[in-house]
Amino acid sequence: MQLDAPQREPRVARARGRARDSPATFRVRFETTAGDFSVECTREWAPNGVDRFYNLVKLGFFDDVAFFRVVRDPVPFVAQFGIHGVPDVASKWANANIAPDAPKKSNTRGKLTFAMADNPGTRSTQLFFNYGDNRRLDGMGFAPVCEVAGDGMTVVDKLHAGYGESITDRQGKIMSSGNEYLKKEWPKLDYIKSVPRGPRRSGDLELGGPLREAVRCALIAAHLEGNVSLEPRRLVVIERARIR
Repeated sequence: MQLDAPQREPRVARARGRARDSPATFRVRFETTAGDFSVECTREWAPNGVDRFYNLVKLGFFDDVAFFRVVRDPVPFVAQFGIHGVPDVASKWANANIAPDAPKKSNTRGKLTFAMADNPGTRSTQLFFNYGDNRRLDGMGFAPVCEVAGDGMTVVDKLHAGYGESITDRQGKIMSSGNEYLKKEWPKLDYIKSVPRGPRRSGDLELGGPLREAVRCALIAAHLEGNVSLEPRRLVVIERARIR
């Protein structure tokens, strides 16, 4: 995923992991194995949820993350993702819940919304795209955070849906075994691909393969534990350590 330029420089929040408030509005480009599309996000819709999504994108959390639940039949429902492919990282974020947001928009086709367990206080890293009119979810506390831009749903509609709900109750296995399990047992799943976060600059570190992945995962986990700041100066260090 890649963040397009925000309308304003976000403030630095002093929350857990020293995450930053998101801009008032911003756009994120998804590059997936099914094609590319963008989403437009508005902080006013759900401040806690939008801030979390923004910071996860900045950390590169969604790189190589699977769309493990894609349900279009018999009724268009959702395309869900957000369990990190590295078990150690997934376990650290599993209970990193954010405060609830009262839904201000409806879960209609194209809206991106955080998944949750039994109440809005259990949102962490999983989200879903609404395939159909799921307004019934509004009353349960599912608050949309972004919306697919333009004709982007033509790409979301291409995500592999052959497994339906077959993997939904295997989320524990996904968390404990990661992408190794998914790619072996469910080989047709689509994924969010790793993408560059901007042009490379003179002096940037050259990392690749397993080392690059190890650095990325360490930074993601360190952010959750409060050891990495997303303040502008420190963000440069993070980005340079993650070079494409």
